[in-house]
Order: sequence, then C-alpha cells, then structure tokens
Amino acid sequence: SYDYKSAYKFVSDLTYTFDFDTVKNKLKSLSDDFVEYALNEAKKEADAKNYEGAASLIKTAVQALGSDSSELNDAYTEYSKHLPIYLADMEYMSCEGTVSIDKNLVDNTNTTHRHSLWVDAWSTNSYWVEYFTNGNYKAFTGICGCSNENRSSTETKYFEVYGDGKVIYTSPEVTSSTIPFEFDIDISGVKLLRIWYPATKGNNKIAAIYDGMLIPVTESNE
Repeated sequence: SYDYKSAYKFVSDLTYTFDFDTVKNKLKSLSDDFVEYALNEAKKEADAKNYEGAASLIKTAVQALGSDSSELNDAYTEYSKHLPIYLADMEYMSCEGTVSIDKNLVDNTNTTHRHSLWVDAWSTNSYWVEYFTNGNYKAFTGICGCSNENRSSTETKYFEVYGDGKVIYTSPEVTSSTIPFEFDIDISGVKLLRIWYPATKGNNKIAAIYDGMLIPVTESNE
C-alpha cells in the first residue's frame, strides 16, 4: 500500500524481539525504499510548486527513519527555502541581549499567540537580534502588541527593523492600551535583517512581535 512509515515501524518493532539477520536486512531494505519513495514523491509535489507538500513528505520520512539520511536532510532544506518561516522557529545569527521566545504569550486583548518574540525585557540599553536572510525573502510580516502582563504599564516602547544596516521600518509607539496592529515590511534583496529595541525604560514586551514571519521569494512571486 506504499505505507512505508507503518511498514518500517512494524519491522523495527520486530527487531526488539527477533534478533535475526533477515529482520535486520528487511529493515535496512525498507529504510532504503522509504528514502527513495519519499524523495520521488516529494519531487512530484515540488515540480507542481507544492513545496509545503514536498517538505511535509520529507519530514514524515525523517521522523520515521531519523536524521541520518543526508539525502532527506538536503531535500528538506531545499524545499523549506520556498516556505514561510516564523522568526521564533529560525536560528538567529547574532544578538545583543537575550532573544526571548514564548509560544503561549497573551496580548492585552487576551489573545494567545503561538509565535512571540522580543529581545530582553527591562532594558536601559538598546538590544537587537540579527537574522541572515541572504536575499531569500521578500517580506517580513507580523503583529505588534503589548503583552497581557504589561497591560497596566505607563511606559511606551517601539522597535525598528534594519535591512543591511539601513532603517526600513519604525513601529508606532506602543502603550498598554494600543490595540495589536499588523505590519508588512518589504525586505526584498536584504541579506542581514536586524530587529532593534531602543534604550528606554519600557519593557520590550510592551512592543512584542507576534507571528513574525519571513515570506520567501519563489519562482511564482519574483
């Protein structure tokens, strides 16, 4: 039925009971077949510009087989380049301060966000984080708002976004009564993206970034 995931798990479970070469050989054969099948099916999806489907197929194989296959790892990396990525899931290149991520942060409208990010909390110095985007993304989108725990604050906060050293976006001043607002920043051609919080007394979570996402440049939207 081409259900390699179930077949591989079934034979893998047998190896705990039957330490036979035939079982081990079958497991190795299934592993090789699973890799080949996943790569072929993923390529079909990618050829149809369904990069999300392609990456999902490869991810399923990696979860079942482990991350030892360089072919699967390389394929996942290639297909993932075409998918939006949350900053909270992306490795930063450098920073000044602590990059804080919270997958259950509630804003001042009592909305819970699964991808929240800010740099440090109370800050008398400026803090920032940089991401190496290498010109692979066309937009940086997200929501900015005050966290629920800071809804009684009398301070204000804002952040700026730099593209290759130049300011390309300055957020409005955010207070405890600011309704969360969306932003959509053109970062076409930007290789180094910096998010910078200035040196003020306000907690940086007053201007937290929710669902910050990088939108890739692909053949269909260039």
